[in-house]
Amino acid sequence: MQRWFMIFLAILGSGISVYAQEDLKSFKTNADSFYYKIITPEVKNFTCMITSDRYIDFIRQYGDSTHYYPIKFVWTPMGTAYVLESVPQLSDSLRRETLTRAQVLKNLFDKIFLDVQRYVIMSPLAGIPDDAAAKFSADTVGVSYTFDENNEVVKVKHSLTRAGQIFRTVWTLGEQKILNRIMYDEVAGKWLCFGWQKQGYAGDKVLSGLAIGIEYQKREERFLPLRFDIVAQQREGESEQIVSGSYVIFLKDFSFNENIEIRPVEPEAQPEP
Repeated sequence: MQRWFMIFLAILGSGISVYAQEDLKSFKTNADSFYYKIITPEVKNFTCMITSDRYIDFIRQYGDSTHYYPIKFVWTPMGTAYVLESVPQLSDSLRRETLTRAQVLKNLFDKIFLDVQRYVIMSPLAGIPDDAAAKFSADTVGVSYTFDENNEVVKVKHSLTRAGQIFRTVWTLGEQKILNRIMYDEVAGKWLCFGWQKQGYAGDKVLSGLAIGIEYQKREERFLPLRFDIVAQQREGESEQIVSGSYVIFLKDFSFNENIEIRPVEPEAQPEP
């Protein structure tokens, strides 16, 4: 019997104490300082190299370890970019296969990037507008707001502890719903995200699931992710068979505040009719 994975996240008591005023802006400001994040005021941009277990398994047949990390990921406040860095000299057919697999790697990272940005790169409170509705209770805080996407209204609801630690987010668009359960642990007096579980629903039916675990390396006062372990499940076809898969994304060589700029791509000029 196949079963959707569900990891129960116990919300453990935290030694961190944040005075949670009955005011969302003050609450966010106080809680934000207790989250580890890559982007801090002195960081203008960063880059790192990325690869996956699947890409390494393929490329080790044709090149040495210098080619294991083919893509440089670039983050700036204006946007992100992927730069192809290292591909061994191969025949045309193998080169095309290598480029295809590098594209698959990019797509895999894209699939988790928005959550990586929410919980690892930035504070999860950064995207909450100051005018969102907030309900303060004895142990938890509920925050809700809406935004427009493609002329449709998306409803967002965050659940946080009274100390400010986020543990659940729900996005709703009509009958579609995405539920994230986020896991933080306290490390040296601050919260560090160690993973999350994401489930996609149509009505009450679960259509997809994603579970992610993170390993870090500490550099000075910053924790940098070295690997994301990912397990995915999805219903496919008319039979709605549950298809499962797992993969690992590796990161290395983080560099900060480089002289880089991401420019929007100008549309090609079209010939006049």
